[in-house]
Amino acid sequence: MAPLLLLNDIPLTKPLSTPEEGRQHIQQEQLAHVCNLEERLTGMDCAVLSEEDLAQLSVRRLAPLDADEATVDFGPLYFRPRCSRDEVDQTADNKTCESVPWRTGCDVRDYPEPAYPDGMPLLCSAEPEAFHNLEWCLARGGLKFRRPGVRGVLGKSDWDVSRRRFNLPCCTEPLRVGFGSASAYTYFPAHPFVLKGEARSRPHIACGVTDSEDPMGDSVLRSELHVAICLLQHQLRHGQYRNHDTFPVLIFSFRHNIQARITQIHYDGQHLGIRQSRLLSFKGSEPTPDACLMIRWMTAMPIGDTEYKSPRGVEVVTEANEVTGWAGGVSREA
Repeated sequence: MAPLLLLNDIPLTKPLSTPEEGRQHIQQEQLAHVCNLEERLTGMDCAVLSEEDLAQLSVRRLAPLDADEATVDFGPLYFRPRCSRDEVDQTADNKTCESVPWRTGCDVRDYPEPAYPDGMPLLCSAEPEAFHNLEWCLARGGLKFRRPGVRGVLGKSDWDVSRRRFNLPCCTEPLRVGFGSASAYTYFPAHPFVLKGEARSRPHIACGVTDSEDPMGDSVLRSELHVAICLLQHQLRHGQYRNHDTFPVLIFSFRHNIQARITQIHYDGQHLGIRQSRLLSFKGSEPTPDACLMIRWMTAMPIGDTEYKSPRGVEVVTEANEVTGWAGGVSREA
């Protein structure tokens, strides 16, 4: 079990006597911590987060996420694709796919002498193009413009696109520090993924995000972390997951208009652990293999051990009372 983080932002007026009370108090403290992280993040004047920024946000870089599943993954892994590429192709509904046709991405690097001061070629708008790629994946996977009797691989997964209101951030700001060449930094969250059926008891959650930046390498965009933190706030406020000490988030990040990335972020009560896939290419006259790989990860099964190791959670109560000065008031009866 991850060590507890007690900020004492929510003082105890009486000793905690049951595991349920202990876990509830710990989750309130964790929510306060995550809200504090969001305040720090929104105060950072950058689109691409530096290593110093990540350290201030309690973010730990972990091993890269092997989206291709080409090696044995020994890192913390909380999601795994449910379907194969053949299943993606076999279940695609042609009429649904026609509603969101594949587009050849316009890459600013293909234009050595752009006609506009912001460096973007004609008819190229970075964030809307990124959103189109996200919509294409949903249509191809069967979650966009669904028709009776047509499910697709996403319809058969543990996920559903939520229509509930989430307090998710968006941004449209003047040019900031980053790799992009657009005149404004823009990002929007889109289509939160929530678990359905028996999987609803798991604390996993996912979301797409579209971003106007065109980053290089393993850079972390502010949008990816910001959306993940707001999803964590939702899960901690929910109150349904008090038996869990780890909260995983999967971000489907569509960057500019020709690439994407899959990012796994998990919160253990103290730190945010981040694992990033390689950049996935969406550039081509036909759907790319990486675009189908993104759809496969959108079907990902929630996996991994996220619950407290002790079913009763007595150690949670004990540690909480010791830290807050109520060590004498612990009842060991569940």
